[in-house]
Amino acid sequence: MTYAIRNSSDDSTEYTELNAEDAYSQALAHVGFYLKRTDGQDLSQDSDDIKEFMVIDWSDSTLVFKFMEGWYENACLKALTELGFSVEEAEEPENVIQFAF
Repeated sequence: MTYAIRNSSDDSTEYTELNAEDAYSQALAHVGFYLKRTDGQDLSQDSDDIKEFMVIDWSDSTLVFKFMEGWYENACLKALTELGFSVEEAEEPENVIQFAF
């Protein structure tokens, strides 16, 4: 499916193909970040239990911030939101030809 990733800091939108099942985690990686659990447990061990996550920058592995959340995909959405991004299903616009007069 095609998703629009909007960046509120520079008002840009990028369209990309993401798997609907894990769109938020894919979008987070697409914009250059990933999540780690502070307890070192595998991210795939999802549960209702509240866990502390760290947002890490892919480029230099620096910690951006920490927060608490239960489910992994919800944590990805929260990280995207805090970083100034939104993700939604969208159709990529047709190429538009602009003429200068």
